[in-house]
Amino acid sequence: MKTPRFLLLAALALCGGCATTYVSNEDVFLGEADKLTQSEKKTMASEALEQLQNDPTFTRVYNKKKAALEKKAAEKGEEPELPLIASSPIKNLMRDGFSDSRATGQLSRDIQTLLRQTGLFDVVDKLVTPDILDQLMKGENEEGESGGLDNFGSYHAPDLWLTGELRREKDGRIYTYTLNLELTDTATKRVFWSNTVERRKK
Repeated sequence: MKTPRFLLLAALALCGGCATTYVSNEDVFLGEADKLTQSEKKTMASEALEQLQNDPTFTRVYNKKKAALEKKAAEKGEEPELPLIASSPIKNLMRDGFSDSRATGQLSRDIQTLLRQTGLFDVVDKLVTPDILDQLMKGENEEGESGGLDNFGSYHAPDLWLTGELRREKDGRIYTYTLNLELTDTATKRVFWSNTVERRKK
């Protein structure tokens, strides 16, 4: 027995008042895939990193690391290096059915470029794998021996580690995109800065 057309329309109308939910993979096939342009994603990242440079906690941690590098270089009679930062691939939590490389791959590369353009860091070019990150955070060298991150020779341990995720929620016809970024001090393994930037799209 077929469902009357008016009942189907009524059910669709009621869905307009449903609670906010993450976008399902079906949206890919319904033309409701990622509505955020790459330029908009880059702008969100730029805003987040601009706020980072004005954060007093970041300034304190950064200046401490830079001073340590300058002291070490002076003892060796060398030019000081800038603090080294690694940026992990931005996780795609939009539930759009796409992989991280397709949905947020370019965003990850844009963030690396933005970090370089600040002039504050040396940036790790090669995105480090989760296995290496795990070893770094455990403070082990490549032979598995415990020790400080400063002794993690072959991987050239970063001073700072930037991680992030891009989420998407749907409320009726409105999509809310949220970019979350976190910065970890690899010496203390402490997240000392985080920021969230949002965009809404119809």
